[in-house]
Amino acid sequence: MRTRFFALIVVSLTLLAASIHTPAMARNAKCLITSGNSTQFRGVCDFRAEPNGSFSLTSAKKSGRFFGDVMMVSVTVLSKNRADVRGLTKMGINSRWGSAKRSGKNRACWLGNGFKVCAW
Repeated sequence: MRTRFFALIVVSLTLLAASIHTPAMARNAKCLITSGNSTQFRGVCDFRAEPNGSFSLTSAKKSGRFFGDVMMVSVTVLSKNRADVRGLTKMGINSRWGSAKRSGKNRACWLGNGFKVCAW
């Protein structure tokens, strides 16, 4: 009886552990970040998928920066084809770049007022 109870606990804990959401692992992606008509970053970055199609990008460079002091860009999907885009600096400043719309031409890109973020 005690062995059966122990086995039931082990199975329950295993199922519980499997059901807990674990953060997605970053994978390499090609990224493009523009501001106005200028390309700020083009190259390999680390792509981390989040729930609901949201994602964050970090530079794969040794410096850890995309451009200037920007270390991370996050695209948070708010509704179908709409997202909020933010940049995080090395000083910990989380600046809101603004609202973005998913590109109809290239679904890997999000277009905002004066910026574009693409990851594929």
